[in-house]
Amino acid sequence: GSEDYQRLGGSEMKPRDRVINTIEGGEIDRVPVDGWFRPETISNLRQHFKTDKNEDVLRALGIDVREIRMDPPEGFKPRYVLPAQRLSKDFESFYATMFDEWGIRREAGSTDEYWHFTYHPLEHIELDDYVFPDIDAPGRFNRAEKNAKEYRDEYLVAGNATLGLFEEAWALRGYRTFIRDLYTNEQFVTKLLDRLLRWKTEQCIRLIECGADMILTSDDLGMQTGLMLAPPI
Repeated sequence: GSEDYQRLGGSEMKPRDRVINTIEGGEIDRVPVDGWFRPETISNLRQHFKTDKNEDVLRALGIDVREIRMDPPEGFKPRYVLPAQRLSKDFESFYATMFDEWGIRREAGSTDEYWHFTYHPLEHIELDDYVFPDIDAPGRFNRAEKNAKEYRDEYLVAGNATLGLFEEAWALRGYRTFIRDLYTNEQFVTKLLDRLLRWKTEQCIRLIECGADMILTSDDLGMQTGLMLAPPI
């Protein structure tokens, strides 16, 4: 309320200061807010706020964090699965492709809103023969560095390093196959996860070097009915 603003200097705090003060246990004018939105949701929010810019939606909702992320390398040409009339800037990322740069194929389902993973390269080639995407490829972090400079004075900058190790591993190997591997092929699982961890760690380091204050990562470990993997008894 107004009394809080006066105690904090008579004006609303910058979003960046608000988040940092919260983490450090300092005074704040309100609870910080962050938000992730699916493409159809952000589209509806743009219509609601009568804007064609996602940034306007984030400002209207009081979002205190801005994300930067790694891009595909220069020259990578995604092949979109969605019908042309359904394409929008919300889907223009390298995840919305038939084959991404990891060699994983995704295909849109009947609603064009969710993906089915239909090709997993490590079901067809050996791990030692698989070449991970080049983290040093030209253009991969150009936009991240530019956006960090644009946001960092006002907002807390989060480096988006999704997908997590479990999700990336089964996308590469196939879900059913990887689950069996956990029980029958421990050496392979350890080797794959170690390689993914090294690659993801380097991705996080690069995002921090671009100007990220924190790293955002996630993994899908649960379903509507419970965990994908039973916890140890």
